[in-house]
Amino acid sequence: MKKIDIFFDIKSMGLSFFFPFIVILYIHLLLFFREDVESFIEILSILEFIICPLIAWWTIYLYFDYYEGSAREILFSYPVSKAHHGILRVWTFLLLYSSLIILLFIHINFQFETFMVSTSLVQYLPQILMYSSISFLLVIIFKSIIPPIIIIVGYVISKYFTYGSPALPLYNIMYFNKEVLQLEDIVGKSLLNVLLSCIFYFVGHLIFSNNRYMLK
Repeated sequence: MKKIDIFFDIKSMGLSFFFPFIVILYIHLLLFFREDVESFIEILSILEFIICPLIAWWTIYLYFDYYEGSAREILFSYPVSKAHHGILRVWTFLLLYSSLIILLFIHINFQFETFMVSTSLVQYLPQILMYSSISFLLVIIFKSIIPPIIIIVGYVISKYFTYGSPALPLYNIMYFNKEVLQLEDIVGKSLLNVLLSCIFYFVGHLIFSNNRYMLK
């Protein structure tokens, strides 16, 4: 069966597609001028509270034409499976985003030798996976891009200011670390993030596959 071209999705996203590139490019430029310990701590915070959640932007805007553009009936008539309309499109942009993040990590490693690319991938990629899966599920449930953006931004801001305090009884996707963590300190939460992501993707796919819900 014919698949939707990735360039079709990029065109549908319009200028919104380039927003993550601009943010990541800014971080690259920032690295050239920041080499002290305080800057390294700031970079770690940026990774958790900006770079990881930023994948949600692409995931949500993939469905702009579906919901805000009222093109659901036309797009669902294309000769592709529900998986290609839904989860596989999300994973395609997830892979692209992950590639950009790997390049960013390599750059950070050049600037700060204590930053280990391999260990950082184990820490941050599952977080990126979580935001991707949650935003996919939310945009499918609400059938709009605005509520998912508000929820993701609200969650990140609240966690930033409460620093994961039990006063806000929501699961902490992030680690809140101010130094490089050892692998044994990362694996447990990373595995849980991956497991939760699989559940969110699965539930989102089931809802997306329900024609009655999606087209009403």
